[in-house]
Amino acid sequence: MTAPPVVDAALRRDLRFVMVDGVMWSLMVGVGEFCFALFVLTVTGSEVASGLAVSVPVLIGAVLQLASPAGVRALGSQKRWVVLCVFMQTLAFLPMVAVALAYPTRPEAGEVRAWLVPVLFSIAALYWAGGMAAGGAWFTWMSSTVPAAMRTRYFATRTRWAQLGALTSFVLAGVYLQGVAQGGRNVAAFAVLFAAAFVFRAISTGLLIGTRESTPVPANVRVVPIGEWLRRLVSRTGGLQLVQCVLAMQFTSMIAGPYFTAFIKRELHGSDAEWMMLNGTTLLFKILSTPLWGWVATRYGARLVFLCAGIGIAPLAVLWVVHQNFVYLLVVQMASGLAWGAWELAVVLLTFETLREHERTSILTTQNLFNAVAMVVGSALGGFMLYVAGNSFQAYMIVYTVSSIARLAVIPLIWHLYRRRPPPEPAAAVRG
Repeated sequence: MTAPPVVDAALRRDLRFVMVDGVMWSLMVGVGEFCFALFVLTVTGSEVASGLAVSVPVLIGAVLQLASPAGVRALGSQKRWVVLCVFMQTLAFLPMVAVALAYPTRPEAGEVRAWLVPVLFSIAALYWAGGMAAGGAWFTWMSSTVPAAMRTRYFATRTRWAQLGALTSFVLAGVYLQGVAQGGRNVAAFAVLFAAAFVFRAISTGLLIGTRESTPVPANVRVVPIGEWLRRLVSRTGGLQLVQCVLAMQFTSMIAGPYFTAFIKRELHGSDAEWMMLNGTTLLFKILSTPLWGWVATRYGARLVFLCAGIGIAPLAVLWVVHQNFVYLLVVQMASGLAWGAWELAVVLLTFETLREHERTSILTTQNLFNAVAMVVGSALGGFMLYVAGNSFQAYMIVYTVSSIARLAVIPLIWHLYRRRPPPEPAAAVRG
């Protein structure tokens, strides 16, 4: 039996800071990142720009974040690099506030402010570059901060609190846009949301500064060349099976994912309150299901959670084709919360389990790039299908059906990773 780790006062402080950092990050996501596609739709009047807003800037940011391994080496610390990148992400909200104040009303019916699209995409690229550049180094930093024996329970709890924060801030943002901001018609109202996001991320930055770093750079740290990364990606024995699954699911989900906002608003004529309820239901059921998935991961391993998530995610898009009754769609979003909650927790846990520490930052940096490529290609394919079919109701039905069929092809990859699971650890090894 493996004894649980000794948690001294300094470690408790670090764990508390990391926990609250997750909540502050989620509050930022709820009032900032989640509202960006709606902001682009509102200020530009373009459905396609709204859909591409969640993919194209991510690709630009992913290219910029390739400097992560070099940045960590130059600063000699994972923590310093993470703090620098998170601070850059924080600053990205200031020009968003400026744009919202400069264009306080939405365009007239049929008008498209195309000239704003590159401006907004550039701002979003700065946001994503900061977040993704910090991600790989953050995982490596946390592997030396959070003891292995308590990671499952700790990160399940952190994920649950983060999801609660995202739901709370997202609901408040939706209520604000629907009520105070006249149903989102007043573009300047987004300035308040982005200013709040700036404050939340600034607090998060301060908490990261206050967290200790016991191992600035792991021993034998190496940069995995992109050629080797690709060879290992396509190999069943290259250690990147998790990356295979994540990239494949990202591509297939993005065929439909970016266009749900436009579908709800333009085709179903949903109000901001209904849009908020549908998205909020997903977040709520992520929160409610996290303790369950954490228990499953503790008892049976994160790979089983990952398998359940993949099976659950596959049919979600096509379920929107079956019926468009609002209550029915709420039930679909409940299922979505269950499945995506399992996916997100499993990916975090399996990242620690399957990627070697001395390669983790480099592998995740390259993964971020290809993840962004998958997002752009997937959303572009969905956008192309919508365009060819005339942005009609039937076009959305085609996009959702194709997305679900494509997701089914990811399940064999997940099954292969599940079959390679290590033997379960004794129960005492995962107590925190």
